[in-house]
Amino acid sequence: MLFTFEVNKLMLIDGILFIIPGINIMLFPNPQRSLGSKLESKTALPLFIDIRRILGATYAAMGLIIAAMGGIISRTDELNKFAIFRSASLVFIVIAIGLQLARNKWKRKRVILMYLLLYSLLMVLYFLLGVIDPLPLQA
Repeated sequence: MLFTFEVNKLMLIDGILFIIPGINIMLFPNPQRSLGSKLESKTALPLFIDIRRILGATYAAMGLIIAAMGGIISRTDELNKFAIFRSASLVFIVIAIGLQLARNKWKRKRVILMYLLLYSLLMVLYFLLGVIDPLPLQA
């Protein structure tokens, strides 16, 4: 039961970490306040806003699904499989955030770095929880 509780708690935290920036980007999609240099094109800005709004909705929806699954999944073998797949999915997000930092175009490097660290930590924790045998932790 302890293993299930810990993985479900991690899934809830994971979901919240995706819901918060998702809602933030949906409500404030204009990239002007985050970019180091201003966009001059009046035709490019609406496209950025639309793309960021869709990205925010995707993040919020994914966070909601992960948090909800944390309350639904209780079998340890299913939690192990979920943890491995979630760890693999976070690899893509960590790479994308790392590339974003490497481009050096954004003002809020500390916030981006914070999410890079949090998602990297989640990736490692999910991987460890996915490969360990949960039976000794069931006491």
